Amino acid sequence: MRVGIRFAALMAMIATWATASNASDAPAAEARAAIAPVFAEITATARDAQISPEQKRALIEHELSIWIDFGGMALRALGPRAESFSREQLAEFVQEFERYLTDVYIRRIVRYRDNDVEIKSASYDEKSGLATIRILGGASLAGTARVTRQAWKPRADVDYVLHKRRGEWRIVAVRIEGVDMARFFGDQFEAVLARSDPDGLISNLRKRNAEREGENPFE
Repeated sequence: MRVGIRFAALMAMIATWATASNASDAPAAEARAAIAPVFAEITATARDAQISPEQKRALIEHELSIWIDFGGMALRALGPRAESFSREQLAEFVQEFERYLTDVYIRRIVRYRDNDVEIKSASYDEKSGLATIRILGGASLAGTARVTRQAWKPRADVDYVLHKRRGEWRIVAVRIEGVDMARFFGDQFEAVLARSDPDGLISNLRKRNAEREGENPFE
């Protein structure tokens, strides 16, 4: 991994965040300790002038694939409509959903890569077994039905909801100013499925992803 100035900057970011959490219970503190270095690494990667745009995107995509439960989020986005998908169609949809959501997330990172990202709080709900890490940074959906560059506003509250599975914390939901991203995109998917079928939705999503493949936001 990259060293020197980059390593020092990464450690400084983690040290700054160490004072930001007011969590008092052990699970919340544990979830925060697990995820804080990930946020630091992703943000530092976006800022790093030593690596190419292609490397930045690849590194962040890899990190997100490890920490975000895209499969679970994809199923929540589909809701009851998931029952109309075959196993093969679901696998294709999850793959395209991951590509789509990762691209949206990376474009949001570009918007705040020059700002500080602050962990404001960490909490844990014993009933659901979910920990919520609230961060100041990133962008807001701005109440629009379509996600465009103009739809994002800097310095918004972003909640990362984590669940511990087999001893590892993973992100199962992302909420931007209270708006759940899976449900937000689920409304768009519902509109497509109302006039089409699973194959039509997958084709629509694949087309969107293909159109964005040549647009690296780090360039």
